[in-house]
Amino acid sequence: MWLLRRVKAERWPEGQGKYTQEDVAAAYEDLRLRRENDETGISVYKVADEKEAENVALLYAMTLRRRPQKFDYILIPDTAIADLPMRKETEEGHHPSLSDRHYEIDGLTDKEVEQLTTRLLGCEERRTFHLDRRRVESLALNQIDAEPQLADELSPEWLKTLEPRRSEPKSDS
Repeated sequence: MWLLRRVKAERWPEGQGKYTQEDVAAAYEDLRLRRENDETGISVYKVADEKEAENVALLYAMTLRRRPQKFDYILIPDTAIADLPMRKETEEGHHPSLSDRHYEIDGLTDKEVEQLTTRLLGCEERRTFHLDRRRVESLALNQIDAEPQLADELSPEWLKTLEPRRSEPKSDS
């Protein structure tokens, strides 16, 4: 399965079955290529299951975002994108665990991105996830307890936010 980040969960309702052109247009905003930023592909991360996806989302949030904030993502089955051109994408400066899983759905036209949006909206196996900021912080604290060296990769803003929470009781989640 694949993790697709940079989405807004409310644009990807589950179990809807039917969707409107307005739904497609809204979800398309998450997938559209920012050609003005020289984007050529849609970034996805290969994951085995939902737990691994949450770990990848958390690692992304912790190491590539300046500060804790909500993180939305969708999980899509292999079959939903198996026919699309994929390219392994290694990002210099990214945590190795992220870089190892990173691919791009490459070379799509705007029309093909719209068709992919429609396909993914209709995919019954697609799952949508929303981690609010508080949950991201709690998961980050647990992750730092398990892997203290991760704290070295956090921005000063992350560290400043997490420091007061270190004395709170730990969450099991």
